[in-house]
Amino acid sequence: WYTLAAEKGDMYAQCNLGAMCRRGEGVEKDLVQAAHWFKKAAVQGNDGAQYFLGFAYYYGEGVEKDLKRSVHWFRKAAEQGSIEGWYSLGVACQNGEGLKKNLNAAARWYTLAAEKGDMYAQCNLGDMCRRGEGVEKNLVQAAHWFKKAAEQDDLNAQYNLGDMYYKGEGVEKDLARAAHWYTKA
Repeated sequence: WYTLAAEKGDMYAQCNLGAMCRRGEGVEKDLVQAAHWFKKAAVQGNDGAQYFLGFAYYYGEGVEKDLKRSVHWFRKAAEQGSIEGWYSLGVACQNGEGLKKNLNAAARWYTLAAEKGDMYAQCNLGDMCRRGEGVEKNLVQAAHWFKKAAEQDDLNAQYNLGDMYYKGEGVEKDLARAAHWYTKA
C-alpha cells in the first residue's frame, strides 16, 4: 500500500516507505531506496523525511556523505519544529560539521530540543552548562539538565549527575545519590 501511495506522490507514504527501506521492515533493507523516498518526501516539506535525509547525508547512508547537505536538511526540519532537527543542528554547530563551529548556536539548538524532552540534547546542554561552553557556566543548570536526561536512562547523564553529587557541584554533596547515579550508569 505504501509503495502505491508513495509512487502517487503522498509524502507521508514516501517517508514511511523510506523508513521501512532503511530498517528492512516489510521490504529488503536498501539504504539507496530509503534515501530516494526520503528525498521525495523532504522536497514536499515532510519534516521527518527532511531529518532522515539529513541523517543519510551525515552518515553516508544510501547517498554520498555530505555534511553541508546534511545541515541543509536538518535546518529544513528544524524550521518546522523538528526536535530531531534541533538536536542534530546542535551537534553540527558544536562540532563544526557542515558549517562553522558555533558553540552559542549549538546551545540554542540544544535548548530547544532539551525543553521538549530530548534526553541527548539535555545531556549535551548539561555538559555545556557545566563547562561554560556556548553558555555561561552554571552548575545548577548543568545538574538540572543532567537530571532530566538521567531520569530517561541516558547513561552519560547518569554518570555526570553522579559526579556532580560526588563533588557537590551545582547540588549539595550527597554520596548516597552519587552512588545511586553511578550505579545506574
